[in-house]
Amino acid sequence: MIGGEADVSHRSLFKQSRQMEAEKMAKTTNSKASKEPTLPDSELEVMRVLWQKERATARDVWEALQSQGSAWTYATVNTLLQRLEAKGLAGSDKTKMTYTYWPQISRGQVVKRRVKHLVDKLYDGKGAPLVVHLLKSQRLNSQEVTEIRQLLDGALGNDDAK
Repeated sequence: MIGGEADVSHRSLFKQSRQMEAEKMAKTTNSKASKEPTLPDSELEVMRVLWQKERATARDVWEALQSQGSAWTYATVNTLLQRLEAKGLAGSDKTKMTYTYWPQISRGQVVKRRVKHLVDKLYDGKGAPLVVHLLKSQRLNSQEVTEIRQLLDGALGNDDAK
């Protein structure tokens, strides 16, 4: 019985340690409360796995990244998940020994933020030059061309032009 009590005590200390670490990261990363949390490329890779799987353990994420050719260690993936949670970008269920994580932000929200940042930084807040660049540099299929024409017609108020 003493060994079982020690095991429970060890688990409790382990959980408390992880919680304190997450809270410490939250204070560090959220020091500028008015700014939206950043999402570096490394964390974006982890988010892609969470979006795909919807709910995953650190091991699930690590294995998915390994299958995609990542050289990150399990510890690195675990740290990235904790950072995402501290920023409020991922949630977790910590009721069991193995934590489960899920995205707290949609892929669309991240795309919107990243594109806005790109437009602000590279195009002085003007989206048209980015659109022109993309149209010149990307091959489009006929369905994509039709969709873009419809969007442009709608932007110009030409609802009957098709």
